[in-house]
Amino acid sequence: MEKKQKIWLVILIGWIMVIFGHSMAPSDRSSAESSFVLYTVQECFDVVGVSGTWLTETIIRKMAHFAEYTGMGFFLYQNFRYLKTDRITKILAGGLTVLAVPFIDETIQLFAEGRASMIQDVWLDLSGAFTGLAAAALLELVFRRMRRRN
Repeated sequence: MEKKQKIWLVILIGWIMVIFGHSMAPSDRSSAESSFVLYTVQECFDVVGVSGTWLTETIIRKMAHFAEYTGMGFFLYQNFRYLKTDRITKILAGGLTVLAVPFIDETIQLFAEGRASMIQDVWLDLSGAFTGLAAAALLELVFRRMRRRN
C-alpha cells in the first residue's frame, strides 16, 4: 500500500469515526453543539448586517449531516484513487461504503439517549456523500487539465 493511500485511508476512517461519534452523543449534548453553532452563525450574519433569524437548529443539524458526508465522499474518492484494483471493484467498494455508513450511523442513533433514527437523514447523508465524490472528481479533472496546460 502506497504512503498516500495509507494517509487517505487513515483520514477516511478517522472521519467516519467522527461521524459515528456525533451519532453516539446523547440528545442534550448534540442539541448543545447545534445551539452553539446556530448562535455562532447567527452572530456572523449580524456582523455583516444580515438577519439570521430564519436559521434554526434543525437547519444546522441537516447542514451538519450533509457536510459530514460531503467530507466522507471527498475522502473516499481520494482513498480509491490510490487503490490498486480494477474500476468495477472500486465502484462496488465505494458504493458499499456510501450506502453502509449512513445506515450504520442512523442505527447507532437508536441506542443513544434521546436520539432517533430518521430515514430522511440517510437520504441527506447519501446526497452529501455523492456531492463529495463529485466535487473530488471535478477537482481532479480541473487540476489534471491545469497540469497539462503547464
